[in-house]
Amino acid sequence: MKPEVGESGELSLRYPVFAVLSAEPNGETNLIVVEVEGKDCLPLFRTGELAEHYQEQVQNTDPQSPLVVHECCDNEELEHLLLQLPASVADVIWDATLQPRVLRVTSVHDLLDVIRGDYHRKPKGP
Repeated sequence: MKPEVGESGELSLRYPVFAVLSAEPNGETNLIVVEVEGKDCLPLFRTGELAEHYQEQVQNTDPQSPLVVHECCDNEELEHLLLQLPASVADVIWDATLQPRVLRVTSVHDLLDVIRGDYHRKPKGP
């Protein structure tokens, strides 16, 4: 699921996590990146149902773009997915729709830190 900051200040992540990928005619898949307020972001989903809903929304607006839902079951799979992102993608948006009212955003850097076990929330202020 999405990373959450608990009382201890640590970011946690629960699996599975889902991504929606474009399916190419040659069998390859590519990450979908969306623009939010001028920034490139990777949409990820906490449930397969949310990912399928997003997939249907996109395909209804552009039927020529076949999409597949990809399930990441552990840290290794999610890290592999995140490391394929171009440097211009700095954030992950969670459970997005095509016309979201609210977005939950996590930086790719923080998410990689959680996956690698390196995340320690630094206290704010002096």
